[in-house]
Amino acid sequence: MPIKEDLIFVGIVSSAQGLQGNVVIKSSTIPASNITTMDVVNELGDKIILKLINQNSQGHLICRFNGVSNRTQAEQLKGRKIFCYKESFPTLNEDEFYIEDLKNLSVLDTNSIEIGKIINICNFGAGDLIEIKFFNSKKTELFPFNKQFFPVITKEHVIFQI
Repeated sequence: MPIKEDLIFVGIVSSAQGLQGNVVIKSSTIPASNITTMDVVNELGDKIILKLINQNSQGHLICRFNGVSNRTQAEQLKGRKIFCYKESFPTLNEDEFYIEDLKNLSVLDTNSIEIGKIINICNFGAGDLIEIKFFNSKKTELFPFNKQFFPVITKEHVIFQI
């Protein structure tokens, strides 16, 4: 069984499409179609083979899972999460980060005092947002992921400036 930390979420089956077993996949890869060229697995680490059929107007992918040939089988896949192994990702430059690598990083203020942790990175269509859980208030807040709020980002922490 794979170690949960080794699996990176890359997409989810949102619905069945048509009668021949196609599904709609919301991909979190850029571009979205990259998910069909990656070695992807389910949450148990079982290999998934995807065939790209089309891309719809919302940017979601119409795909077929290997072994799925009708709508009933495709409907059973709704909500199925798709992962890949972290080691299959390309190596990045020094100033580039994968979203997964930013999660749980310490958030420091400009005096290098730890004030919180990054909980998640979201994108609702207008750019990436970082969700921070602050230690002093126990609440979480979203901030635009840009140099104005986060002037320093390392593999160990981020500096938060308000």
